Amino acid sequence: MYRPISIFDAMLSERNNFDLLRLLAALGVVLSHAYPVTQGSNASEILMLLSGGQSTLGEVCVMAFFVISGFLITQSFARSRSVIDYMSNRVLRIVPGLAVMALLTSCVLGPLVTTLPAETYWTSRATYRFLANGLVYNTAQWLPGVFSQNSYPNVVNASLWTLAYEFSCYTAVASVGLALRRAWLPALLLTLVTVASVFLTWISPRLFLTFGSYFLAGSVAYLARRRIPLDGRLFVFSVGVLAATLISKQGLHEALLFFGSYIILWLAFRPVPSLKGLARQGDFSYGVYIYAFPIQQVLAPVIATPVWNFLLSTPLILLCAVLSWYLVEKPALACKRQAGHWVKGLLGIPVTRGALMENLPDHPFHGRPADTAPSVCAGPRGAPYGPPELKPLRDSTDKL
Repeated sequence: MYRPISIFDAMLSERNNFDLLRLLAALGVVLSHAYPVTQGSNASEILMLLSGGQSTLGEVCVMAFFVISGFLITQSFARSRSVIDYMSNRVLRIVPGLAVMALLTSCVLGPLVTTLPAETYWTSRATYRFLANGLVYNTAQWLPGVFSQNSYPNVVNASLWTLAYEFSCYTAVASVGLALRRAWLPALLLTLVTVASVFLTWISPRLFLTFGSYFLAGSVAYLARRRIPLDGRLFVFSVGVLAATLISKQGLHEALLFFGSYIILWLAFRPVPSLKGLARQGDFSYGVYIYAFPIQQVLAPVIATPVWNFLLSTPLILLCAVLSWYLVEKPALACKRQAGHWVKGLLGIPVTRGALMENLPDHPFHGRPADTAPSVCAGPRGAPYGPPELKPLRDSTDKL
């Protein structure tokens, strides 16, 4: 009798396609953005036409990012030694690459392509507001005189605005996780941070709920990983449901939340032997995401068709992404442990071993030491229940 494996079973192999899926999603955003960049709007964008105006390919790819992030970030929180380590990792993953991109865009690209005199450019407040994009919750889109004559005028980087929603989801995971462990004070503080980020910044509460629902789908999938089967029949059925929404021109967003999330996770754990080494090369999806739009805008005046804009900009985007990974993102991630220890030292919190979700600790910031943790998953009356979870998804979570 056919019995599909669960997500938990698939995680034990330590092989997955998350890096590939994130890279494809980032390139999907590039293709989607090629339409407004060259034509001024997304009215003729490929999925916009197929879906009857329900969604663009870029929107679907961003939703895929949030599902994947929900799964991997929830795992990252559960395996972090403390909430300080977790938040340090999140900051190191997002901010260094973003800050360097903002610096290069405003101090190198901007002066080269602006139509204004250099003195006007450097004395404008907008130049320095764009630099503040490295702080995640600032998403200035305008640099003085930059891309002002393009088909999609004045917008320097239309991808950055989703990062604030992503980071707010990170703090929400920490607040919920700490509340489940009854670490009330830090849970309350992080809840206040999350609420403040939604209601005291430019973030739209409605969009936060939309993005958050996809993030939550990934989080729930991780928490229920033992119970969710990776069944090819469910995959085919889910694809069929999405195809039906395209034919009927309605229901796409509702179907994406449930059936699209399942498709993503099914694809993430299907073995692709020829691509199994991709994860070891690096995670280039973030670099693609943050560098793509300015490069597409630079090429837009001379490449006026979406497909050619995509094809000719992609090599340059990938080059920037590779350089960003090896020169900025990877070195920053190598400092994860030191950064966590440094912050703990400032706060006078002892450094311990163990994971946040192992058991309720004496100190609200720390999990039970690893040497007292069970080596296998306990079943009824303490009997072993299946094999231990030995660092699943190592290739992906090492880059988070």
